[in-house]
Amino acid sequence: MYCLITLLFILSVCPAATSLNCHQPRDQGYECAENAKSIRFYYDTRRGVCQPMAYKGCGGNENKFESAVQCRDDCQMKPRERANSSQIRDDTLIVNACELDTDAKISEKVKSCGSGCPDGYECNENKHCCPTRSFICRLPVTSGHEAVSLKHYGRFAYMPGLENCLRFSYFGAEGNYNNFKTYNDCKKFCMDGM
Repeated sequence: MYCLITLLFILSVCPAATSLNCHQPRDQGYECAENAKSIRFYYDTRRGVCQPMAYKGCGGNENKFESAVQCRDDCQMKPRERANSSQIRDDTLIVNACELDTDAKISEKVKSCGSGCPDGYECNENKHCCPTRSFICRLPVTSGHEAVSLKHYGRFAYMPGLENCLRFSYFGAEGNYNNFKTYNDCKKFCMDGM
């Protein structure tokens, strides 16, 4: 009876086998005669999203899924978990701590002003090193990385050489702060505000 209770406890506390598969590294497998190359999806633990990969046809590990939906269902947070975690604002992220007006999903952590701020950053009233407006507007266009949906979004970035905002494709993850949802947002921030 003790063994049965212990087993039930272990099963209730341990994550499902599929979630353990999600933490395996990306493995594209190897080429073989039996199967053709194809696109599969793997869970990227660093970014917390499912990413496409070129699967070579054989082998690999269990962190490969036939569809992005299957990968998300097995590996990403369920909506209820996401709702609970999103209720807490992460003020360790620079976009939140510095209240940056950007549409890029950037995971850069905020730094304290204690030992001075790097070039292009200034100390704000909360003692955080925040990028300056001129620094942001001089950053090169960066499309970021593809996220789960494999979609790209039309965004605008300021081009100092042209002294204007131009449209570019943003892939939904990372990138930099020179990333605005509309032309007017970009113009207001980089052209009117400097």
